[in-house]
Parts: sequence; C-alpha cells; structure tokens
Amino acid sequence: MFLLTEKLNPRPTTTPRDSRSPPCWTSGTRPRSRRASRTRSSPPSPLILSPLARIGRIVVVAGTKSAEEAKDLGATHVVDRTGKSGREIAAEVRVIVGDELLYALDTINPPESQWIGVEALSNSQTGKLARLIPRGVVDESQLSVKKGAGFETVNVMGVSTARPATAGPLWNRVPGWVAQGKITPTGFQVLRGLDVDAVNKVLDGYSSGAETGHWQVHL
Repeated sequence: MFLLTEKLNPRPTTTPRDSRSPPCWTSGTRPRSRRASRTRSSPPSPLILSPLARIGRIVVVAGTKSAEEAKDLGATHVVDRTGKSGREIAAEVRVIVGDELLYALDTINPPESQWIGVEALSNSQTGKLARLIPRGVVDESQLSVKKGAGFETVNVMGVSTARPATAGPLWNRVPGWVAQGKITPTGFQVLRGLDVDAVNKVLDGYSSGAETGHWQVHL
C-alpha cells in the first residue's frame, strides 16, 4: 500500500475532506509472496488517520475488492490498480493531483518498486517518500522524468514501543476518536486456533488476489 499526500491544510477546518483541500493517495500492490501478504494484511492506519491530520483529497490505489472499504475509511478517490503497470498507476494519480504531490507513504514495496510513489510526486517541488521497508535506495532510473527539485526518502518504523512518548498519547486518544466517529475501525475476520493450513490458505488468497481484508488468529 502507498499513502501519498500532497500537503496539509495550514489550520483546522470544519470540512477536512473538502474538494478544495490538498490531495492524498493510497495505493496497493498485489503481494507476490507470503512474506508480502503478511505485510499487506496490516491495518491501513495511515488512511484512517489522514482526515484527522486535515489532509484533503485522499487517493487510494487498490484492487477492486478493496475500493469500498477504502472509501469507508476516508478515501476521496480510488484508482483501480488491477492489470496496470506502476507507471500507469502513477499517471492516473497525477491526473487527480497534478504536479502538487509532496508526500508519499509506501507501506509494502521493496526498494525496486518504490519508484512508483516517487513517480507520482511533484517534479517542480521537493517531495518526500516515507517507507516501511527501509532497504537500499529507490531506483531512479525507472522514473519517466527526473525530479528537478529532488525528493527525500524517510524511513519509518511502525513499532509503538520504539517511541512511547509519541505512541502512548496517540493510543490513549484512539477510543475517544472511535466513539466520536472521527475514525472508523477496519472490519476483520477471525481464524479460530493456530491452524497452519487455514493461515496458509488466507496468505495464498492474498497472493492470488482472491482474498482481501484483514484477518486475526484467535488462540
């Protein structure tokens, strides 16, 4: 999944998802291995929290089966990635956001595919790519146009215990945000017991595209 954001509104607004507000993009790529499938099954918390951060247009790139959930969680635009190349996906995002995209969050792709998010970033302004897989460097040779103003790569570690001073207050506020309807929890399905075959069936479903959504294993 990618989450690409153009910029934040300078001050709070009563209409954080107004069409005049800056855009944001979330994109998903189909997992090609069980390891990738485990990553893909993590909740799309950046998408859920984007409206709270006063991000305007939120563009999600995902499979057809995930489109409705993305809209329910706050996406204002959804680009269907089915059967499309990375360059085609980035081009569709740029149709929506123009050359104003300043922030990108990639939560699944390895460095060799992270250029897709950079491709959608602004060519005339310095953008940022945040990534959860911080290995190697982005392959800039894949870009159709050199980023004249450059871009910055920011490595993100999604582990709450690593930043307790920041994560603690955040998690303390989550129940209140849910109760107030400011954020919407994701739906999930449950596997009862540690059944290896059942778990592998779900992971294989992610790889083939037959499975979407989020699963929990209850022992």
